[in-house]
Amino acid sequence: MCSTKNEWQNQNRIKSTLVKQWRIVLVRFIFPGRIMEVGVAQSDKLRRKNWQALRTNYSKASYWESACEFLQAFYPRDWDMLAPLNQASIAWLREVLGVHTEMLLASEMELSKDSTQRLVDICRGEIHQNFAHPFTKPILRAYKPKDTF
Repeated sequence: MCSTKNEWQNQNRIKSTLVKQWRIVLVRFIFPGRIMEVGVAQSDKLRRKNWQALRTNYSKASYWESACEFLQAFYPRDWDMLAPLNQASIAWLREVLGVHTEMLLASEMELSKDSTQRLVDICRGEIHQNFAHPFTKPILRAYKPKDTF
């Protein structure tokens, strides 16, 4: 997923033998807002198109049979909100990849409303102590304002 100023976009690139293909989920969003407030704009046509693209490009892959059962149940669902859709796909990927660390949601944490302070709170909290330190250190060094970190 990527975001740009004043909007959310939910898109993922898939491998294709022909061209770069982007699969998207249409969203409803009013700026400013948090990802947990982003709705999904239902589109049966887009869901069918995304599913067909996955089948066409991955059905011969060795892992397709094991992934197909989840994906067949995942794609037809009527997702009202983007966050549960993302959480469901992440949970499945974590299971498939054998990732057993705790998954924390910022929406369930007591964090500052200020975006910079919220990042500081996350980096200084449990995530920083137990997981993110090797990954966040270079990011925090480059992030402004340095005195906050």
